[in-house]
Amino acid sequence: MASGQIYLRARHDDLELVSCPSPHPFGAVIFHARYIAPYPEDHPRFGQTTTELVDALRVAKVNYVIDPGTPALTKPDIQTVWEGARLRASPMVGAVDLPLDPNALRNAKRRDRFVDDTMLLQAGAAAVVAPYLEYRLRDTDVVRRVNLAMARRCVRSAAGQLPVAFIQLTVAALRAGVLKQLAPAYAATGVTRVFTRVRDLDTETASALEFGAYLDAIAAFTEFAVELVPDCVGRLGPPLVAGGAASFSTGPVNFRKVPRALLNKSGGGGMQVFYEVAGGFHAVARGARHASAPCFFTPCPAAARNASLEDLRLHNLHVLREESRLAASNGGAWYAARLSSSGQPHAIVWGEVLGERAQRAA
Repeated sequence: MASGQIYLRARHDDLELVSCPSPHPFGAVIFHARYIAPYPEDHPRFGQTTTELVDALRVAKVNYVIDPGTPALTKPDIQTVWEGARLRASPMVGAVDLPLDPNALRNAKRRDRFVDDTMLLQAGAAAVVAPYLEYRLRDTDVVRRVNLAMARRCVRSAAGQLPVAFIQLTVAALRAGVLKQLAPAYAATGVTRVFTRVRDLDTETASALEFGAYLDAIAAFTEFAVELVPDCVGRLGPPLVAGGAASFSTGPVNFRKVPRALLNKSGGGGMQVFYEVAGGFHAVARGARHASAPCFFTPCPAAARNASLEDLRLHNLHVLREESRLAASNGGAWYAARLSSSGQPHAIVWGEVLGERAQRAA
């Protein structure tokens, strides 16, 4: 993908969004594996097809990545919670006992079957992902060994698909530098792209420490020729691009952060359907959009008096895409000034961090 490009984090029903007219404000799509798993018997759509999103992506000729979402399998009540029914129905779960204990995957035969079943689920995707477990401040050694072994298996077994990895960690682990420390080990597996998910990080109000830790990790992975893609970061995405990320993922409303819970009913943390202000680093209520800066793209469907919620979603992606392009084109020092002049408290903090780093690099 081009520098500063966006991966759209799509919900299961984002058919209109992924089929929007070209040019798309996103370069590829990521969605959860459970969206293509069968509906449970007590679901109102039991027995119906689950391929609508994949079908729409193929018609639109948009590449996609399927996120296995396997950290949720370690949830203590994964066997009983309604939200986990479709994940439990996925074929990849047949290789493991639930709830998943990382120590069980030290068995090479069981681990390899888990990887192979997960990869088989992703047939047709542009990239293929190994299952993965979450890094916390405790028990990281076993999780690290298992995750790396699964990534190596994926690299060896990939055929015609790009092998990539997902890293999910808690916000406490990010602050402690765990993500940065993982760079050489993941590079050694042979993957050249890693999507990183920081659970419970309030990305759009990230502190200087959290933003700096993310930038440190991006630099560490880049040093080993691995592209680190921040996943579900919303408005923090363009500042991360200004700090060295080649791309990021977000949804227009949902998936602007990684939720606190390991398994989230709505699919991803986000905000209400507000109108993203172009160049403003904030959003306003839908009814106030005509008093705000117009979209970077014209004609934008959100400008219409009768704009739909889908129109606002598309507009929000337009704004994040253009901000990302500006960040990639102009670099850290220029974008730091843009952030600092916005008047938005959190954008000012990110601008200060970027500005200090640009000065040190000069």
